[in-house]
Amino acid sequence: MDIFEILTQTLNKIQLQIKGSEVEETSSYHNLSSWVFPQSLWLTSRNTMNLLFAITFMGLPDDQQNKFRERAHKIAEKYNFAGQWGQVEEFLLLENNAPGKVLQWFFETHSPEDWFGDNLRRIIKIMKMAKSKNPYLPHKGPVKRPERKRGYDDKGSLPRPDKLRAESYRRPEKEITEIPELNNTPFYPDWYNREETIRQSEIIGKSHFPENKEV
Repeated sequence: MDIFEILTQTLNKIQLQIKGSEVEETSSYHNLSSWVFPQSLWLTSRNTMNLLFAITFMGLPDDQQNKFRERAHKIAEKYNFAGQWGQVEEFLLLENNAPGKVLQWFFETHSPEDWFGDNLRRIIKIMKMAKSKNPYLPHKGPVKRPERKRGYDDKGSLPRPDKLRAESYRRPEKEITEIPELNNTPFYPDWYNREETIRQSEIIGKSHFPENKEV
C-alpha cells in the first residue's frame, strides 16, 4: 500500500465519520473562524501528537496552525522533550506539514496497521471535539447593562420606602444662635442691671448738643 492510497483512504474515513460535526458544517479554510479544542488534550504527549495530526487534516490556515504548534512546542520544551514529547518536537520541525508529508514521516517508525487501527480513530475523535467561533460576529448572549443604584450598600441605615416623605429629603435648617445682650446675661446679678440702667440714663440726660443757629 503506497502513501497515496493510504492518504485517499484516510480522507474518505474522515469525511464519512465527521458528518454532522462542526468540522464538516463550518469551512475550516475561512480565515475568520477561530478553532478551539478541549484543554485536556494538552496534558499528554499522545493526545498532543494526535491534535497536531487533526489540525493538519482539517486544513486550518497557517496562522491558526502556528498558534497550536507554538503551544505544543512550549509544552514539549517544558518536559525537556522526554519520551514521546521528543516525537512531538520532531513533528513540529518538519519543513512541510501537508497531510501526505506528515504521513510519510509517521510511517518511518509505524505501520499502516498502527495508523488505521488506533491513531486515525483518535484523530477523528479530536476533530469532532473542535469548536469554531467568529470573533467578528456580535455576541448573541444577553446584554449586560450597568447597574445603577441610589445611596450606599448599608441598607440598615436607609428608611423603608413606604415611610419616605418629602420631609425626608429636606436639608435640615442651620440653627441660628442668638447672642444675648451683655446686661441680660445670667452672669450679672439683678442689682447690677438696675444700677447700670440708671447710670446710662444719667449720662444721656447730661449730654448737651448745641442748637443750630441760622446765619
